[in-house]
Amino acid sequence: MQRLWCIDHNSFLYSHWPLLRTFITASRSISDREMCTRESPRSEITASLQALRTDHADLYMLHRDDPRIDVRNFVDWMNELRDDGLIKRWGVSNWSLRRIHEACSYALSNDMEPLTATSPQLSLAVPSSDIWPSTYSLSCPSKASEIDWYGQNGIEVMGWEALANGFMAVPTLWRRHELDFSTFHGPDAEMGTDLWRLQRIQRAYCTPGNYVRRDIALKLAKESGLTLARIALLYSLAKGDHVSVLVGADRCSHLDEMANIRDYALD
Repeated sequence: MQRLWCIDHNSFLYSHWPLLRTFITASRSISDREMCTRESPRSEITASLQALRTDHADLYMLHRDDPRIDVRNFVDWMNELRDDGLIKRWGVSNWSLRRIHEACSYALSNDMEPLTATSPQLSLAVPSSDIWPSTYSLSCPSKASEIDWYGQNGIEVMGWEALANGFMAVPTLWRRHELDFSTFHGPDAEMGTDLWRLQRIQRAYCTPGNYVRRDIALKLAKESGLTLARIALLYSLAKGDHVSVLVGADRCSHLDEMANIRDYALD
């Protein structure tokens, strides 16, 4: 069964179950991040559950890793929340395979619940660099064995930016001749500004290889009667039954279009 998670323009996540993601870090350098403690996720999930008027989350996600913290601490803290009935399962976002492997090994060797979900960047477009600070991508074909490892170990892969910020949804977005040369070769804009975001997105996705991928996807879309977005999502979903995709939408028609991909598959 195809899994599709839809996020609206305000970045709220809708799904079959209550899914919460805690932002333990911000998009800053490691050195000036506030350290996560045992009480950090507990206080955040308690506040979230109260706001949602529910008593537990089926899946709780830790957003971005902090390598300054021993991975065993995260496993201990998540299992404490699970033992207290606040969560049923837990996962991570933008963690490396090494850290995930360490977390699973520690959990299993100590009779604790290992993580069951990971959320990396995953799309038909392969980013040439980190899209955002401290993020992790599985889009490169060289990561296929890593995706397989997650499936073999019961870990759901929930790919964010599955449409590459629109690059793989709108055929005319950021056409080659429309790009500003300074985007790639000029000075970096101030962090957090709209220009900074545009620079990072275009530097990551607007590459010769990704334009070729989009052209091929457009050809498949024309031949099949599907849209570019559907072809792009089907590409990611074809990587395994344990793979799902996160998409953004601000119109009901877009949600309907994405939901209907469950009736299709790439050969």
